[in-house]
Amino acid sequence: MLRISENNPSFENVILLLEGQVVNSWVEIVRESCEQALAKNCQLVLDCAGVTFVDRQGIALFQTLQKRQVQLINCSPFLKEQLKEMPGLQGGHYANDNSARKF
Repeated sequence: MLRISENNPSFENVILLLEGQVVNSWVEIVRESCEQALAKNCQLVLDCAGVTFVDRQGIALFQTLQKRQVQLINCSPFLKEQLKEMPGLQGGHYANDNSARKF
C-alpha cells in the first residue's frame, strides 16, 4: 500500500509525499501523479521519507523522473544505493539531507 499526498503546493513547486511501498500497480499511480504535477509546469519534488521499499519498476521510474529534473528528497541510504546500482542512472538529483533513517 502507498499513500501519496500533496504537501505545501504552490505555483512554482509541487511536493508529493510518498508513504509506503512503491511496488506493482502503485508504480503506475506514482507515475500518473507525477505526470499531473509536471503538466502544471512546476518543479516537482518527491519526498521519500516514508518510503519503505521500492521494486525494480519503481527504481526505474525514479531514475526516469530524475532525468526530468524531479528532485528526490529524504531518501533512505538504502534507496540511494538502489538508485546508484541500477543501470541507467547518470548521477541522481538528491537534496542534501543529513537525516539517516533505518528500516
